[in-house]
Amino acid sequence: MLAEQSGLYVRYVNVILNQQRPPATQTRSGLLRPIGSAATGWCLLSLQPDAEIGRIVRDVNKIEAHNRIRLQDIKARIEEVRRYGFVVSRNSVAEGIGVVAMPFGYLLPGRRFAVGIGAPIARLDRRLSTLVMDLKQCAASWDKLVVGPND
Repeated sequence: MLAEQSGLYVRYVNVILNQQRPPATQTRSGLLRPIGSAATGWCLLSLQPDAEIGRIVRDVNKIEAHNRIRLQDIKARIEEVRRYGFVVSRNSVAEGIGVVAMPFGYLLPGRRFAVGIGAPIARLDRRLSTLVMDLKQCAASWDKLVVGPND
């Protein structure tokens, strides 16, 4: 999945579903989720200054009062992204499903993106190192196309 920040939300720009397996969640292109509730959102927040993260979380909590997020919980997940370059969510969007995600950088001027792979948690955990390498290769390949190999 390719996601971008859309105000206080993460918007799935493109979702590719595995045709051999039925989708485990209703994630689809165009779907919006509060930015603090998904792995791709944590990646997008990791690109923001800490003061901006606090403001975003406060604003999300005003709008999503039924689904409040704790700033200290979000900051811990953001620290994972900043330290390791990726983050893994488990059961945050759907029971039994996880996502490994990483910031993808700038595809278009002024727009930030994150990329992620979702799967049942057992499969995600079993293949985590391979999936992280795949995401890193995807991001590196895209950077060469957008920025150019010598820029």
